[in-house]
Amino acid sequence: MATRTQDDQGRLFPGERRDTVAGLPLLAYYRAGDPARPLLVFLTGGGILARVAYGHPGSDHRDFPDYWLAQRGWGLLAPSYPSDHPATGPPVPDLGIADWARVIARAIARRTLSHPDRTIVVTAWSMGGKIAFALTRALRELGLVQACLVSLAATPPFPGLAQRMTTLDGVTGSGLRTLTGTDARGVTRDERWRAELTAIGAGQGRPVIEPDAFLSLYRCAIPPRLCGPETEPVIGGGPATDLRTELLDANSFAVGDYPLCACVVPRAATDPWHALTDEAIWAGVTARGLSARYIPAGGFRSLSDTGWTALRRVVVTAPRRLSRRVDGGHFFFLGERGAGATVAAIAGLTEEATDVIATIEHILTRHTHQSAAEEPTPTDQKAG
Repeated sequence: MATRTQDDQGRLFPGERRDTVAGLPLLAYYRAGDPARPLLVFLTGGGILARVAYGHPGSDHRDFPDYWLAQRGWGLLAPSYPSDHPATGPPVPDLGIADWARVIARAIARRTLSHPDRTIVVTAWSMGGKIAFALTRALRELGLVQACLVSLAATPPFPGLAQRMTTLDGVTGSGLRTLTGTDARGVTRDERWRAELTAIGAGQGRPVIEPDAFLSLYRCAIPPRLCGPETEPVIGGGPATDLRTELLDANSFAVGDYPLCACVVPRAATDPWHALTDEAIWAGVTARGLSARYIPAGGFRSLSDTGWTALRRVVVTAPRRLSRRVDGGHFFFLGERGAGATVAAIAGLTEEATDVIATIEHILTRHTHQSAAEEPTPTDQKAG
């Protein structure tokens, strides 16, 4: 297979646009969809452009979430961070999470300016989860609120959750992190990724992203600080920073900015960290976010006993309601079957998230000093 030239790699796909936002380069794909339906924002993972959400010319569009979102009338905004890839614009090696979150928030604001009431759903894949809390803050500062955050095998910005690599990643001449380290088995991320993409293609009888296309059209190095706060030193370029600085930059423990979190979790043992822990990790974020952000300070004290019981039931059961599982590993959202199942899960989780918030608001406004049994809550009505 012929190797693509630098000019080929830098050519934009249909729907993509290079822009400058807040002084930083932005490559983003945008498909408006029906303004009466949600706009989904896809936060991509480490070392891979957001093209993984919508595919490349010549690929089968059914193998990517964008096709299935379009079938539902949803729009898609998929930003790619500045990197060494020719399509993204000049690299920004010292780019931090807070600055990148502000760029994404402004890009969202531009696309929703004419439809300010449009529902915003953010999905974070893999390293994209590190940006989740900072993005919630950036959206709030612009007067925007997301309906929910949906994790797609994503990692929140808490130290110690990232997979430890036996050999360190490399650094490009421009100071970007290559993600070329190896794990305890001596396997690189690229080797794992190629194996999974090959398996998805074999399972459906046609390739999803061929190896040459993956390396030349999707793969990139990343600004090191976008990897989020870790107890080990940041690898790569940019100014030296301490853990406290990175935690503040990622908004890691600002519970008032925790979004309502849902998760789509892979089942396969090829992605064991996410398959085993995602539901528990994002459940904790959801519970803390609900109690800190959606329940006014001390407001629950005016509830009747039955009102308090109803409120507790909603918060405690929300994480279970806001979780779905899909067959596959780290790329479970690719391939015709996986992409369709993932988008169906996202749509269902968005409805659940809307109901959770409506139920909490109902309890806080209607169950003060009255029996929760006097009037069914939205959840009770749904269950009935």
